[in-house]
Amino acid sequence: EIYQSNSEQPASPVKIGMIGYLGEQRVAQIQFFPVLHNPVQQTIKLYKRLRVRVSFSNDTRSAPVMEESSPFDKMLDSLLINPATRQRRTRTVRDTACPSPLPALKISIDKTGVYAISYADFLALGLDLSVLDAQQIHMSHQGEPVSIFIAGVEDGVFGPGDALFFYAQAATGLYTRNNVYWLSLNPDGGARLNFKEGTPAPSLPQLTDFTQTVHVENNNLYSSRMPDSTNRDHLFWKQVGAGDSLDMPVTLHHVAQTSGNATVRVMLQGKTN
Repeated sequence: EIYQSNSEQPASPVKIGMIGYLGEQRVAQIQFFPVLHNPVQQTIKLYKRLRVRVSFSNDTRSAPVMEESSPFDKMLDSLLINPATRQRRTRTVRDTACPSPLPALKISIDKTGVYAISYADFLALGLDLSVLDAQQIHMSHQGEPVSIFIAGVEDGVFGPGDALFFYAQAATGLYTRNNVYWLSLNPDGGARLNFKEGTPAPSLPQLTDFTQTVHVENNNLYSSRMPDSTNRDHLFWKQVGAGDSLDMPVTLHHVAQTSGNATVRVMLQGKTN
């Protein structure tokens, strides 16, 4: 796709690369691309001189000032292009943990999907929700409401045979796949899933097959270096070297018997050592 694009590549002669820490010093990589190429026009633009302005934003919620050791100072002074202006501070302290609503039930999940918790499940934990107002049942994640569906509470009571359904996502960080959801009571009520009638009209022709997109992904490997952005996915399925091949079996269910073509897309991330 890049070689078919009628635009200069890369799009900008300068960009921010990897951002991280060296010890307790926050650092950022600035990447320069003085040569830009347009594959369609077959032209090259050369920048002989680039002037870049770097702006810093300070966070007042920082940790106490801490001087690094002299050997570490020397290493930073040799690596950084602006050692004289760097601030000797510890990592910025951010309160990323959201306080749990109390009293609340902590629900930890490690797989993305739809979850169901029945009345019997709550009862096994010693929680009889039938004595509570079902409209006040509230779920949250990182301080934000999560929409839920409670089947069988048309009478306003979460009783035997009823169940609570919600969609949850597993964590995608390096250290854990567990993600925490909180179930509590809120006098103002909780977010609910809305449903619409989807019964086909009798006059419409009956479909015997249809197209569907199947997304297959396994998060087995974590790379902090790829891609070079903290806002992108750093989890990968497998690693393969140049000249090697991999068999990746995928199971498809309820495949139509009619003839047709399928499109396979594979997302790859390249790297060099």
